[in-house]
Amino acid sequence: MALLARLGKSNVEALQAINFDLSLCDKATEEYERISNLLAIKDSKMYIPDEMLLIRNKAFTLLKQVVDEIRRYGKFVFRDKPGIVKAYQSEHHCKRNAEYYNNKKNNSSQS
Repeated sequence: MALLARLGKSNVEALQAINFDLSLCDKATEEYERISNLLAIKDSKMYIPDEMLLIRNKAFTLLKQVVDEIRRYGKFVFRDKPGIVKAYQSEHHCKRNAEYYNNKKNNSSQS
């Protein structure tokens, strides 16, 4: 916007020939300054961690660590009981591992 405003101010005669409102060049400069100030404010706040976000992330990390620990202990304690051990397995990890082994099997058979 600032570039267009400067271009307009440097070509006043051509713009007057087509009855262009030259006040729009000044307005464009003002808007550019206002928007650039807003962008600077937003960028300066972007790197300041929000306290609620920080607490949420810490709580999630702690919860994940506890759940992972319970799963590890459950898998060890109930290793001889497949029905119970399944309750301590993550569906996400099972699906991910199955996809990995299927892809690995398919890639090795193609070679």
